[in-house]
Amino acid sequence: MTQVHPVTAFLAVASLVAVAIAGANPLIMALAVVALALLSSLAAGPRRACFVDAALTAIVVVAAWLAFALLVDQSDTRGAVVLTLQRRQLGAGVAIGGVKTVTWLEQMALRGVGAGLVVLGLGLLAQLRPARTWLSTISMLFGRWTDLVAPLVCLPEAVLVTRRLDAPARRLARSARAARTHLRPEQLVNALAGAEHLAQAWRDDHPRVGPARRTRPEIGGAAAWQCSAVGSWWRSHW
Repeated sequence: MTQVHPVTAFLAVASLVAVAIAGANPLIMALAVVALALLSSLAAGPRRACFVDAALTAIVVVAAWLAFALLVDQSDTRGAVVLTLQRRQLGAGVAIGGVKTVTWLEQMALRGVGAGLVVLGLGLLAQLRPARTWLSTISMLFGRWTDLVAPLVCLPEAVLVTRRLDAPARRLARSARAARTHLRPEQLVNALAGAEHLAQAWRDDHPRVGPARRTRPEIGGAAAWQCSAVGSWWRSHW
């Protein structure tokens, strides 16, 4: 599946996620999660850790959505009440707390899982094809607008490469086990800087997409070393 055309991969993954979200059925959503995980396992490849990172991010998204459901005041209080919190009015039409019903929590949980499915789908796409391929495909469709999303498209690979460069054993460089390493705050900063560096490297190779820009001067020290190492590693592998 790693050899399919990017547009085909995008349509297949997007269709699966869209059908699961539109169905709003827990069983269909669970099957969609299993299908995405199975596709990731079958595809494998050096970017499999991107899907692992997406899975962890999806869990955080679902948990945050459920926390939001418990915090915000629901407008419809019909149904069996499972929790009652102290209600506080923050302003006109804005309140937190109140009663929480089974229907409300179920609806919010499904929306949270839907958001998690989107994250999983993006993680699978990042695994299937390298960022350069996605940027080239987007540039054919949207031209100069690609420059706006280039750092975001490069972020999964930047996180992956940053973690691999910091791994004590180089043999983990092509293993999804590298994703199990805890991502420290300084590594996340380096990954964000690395994503911009990867995007800039792609812009330099495709000047028609947008004017070349210099690397930010404020990136220095370890971050600058990480950026140069990320760029060299990326060019040599993808």
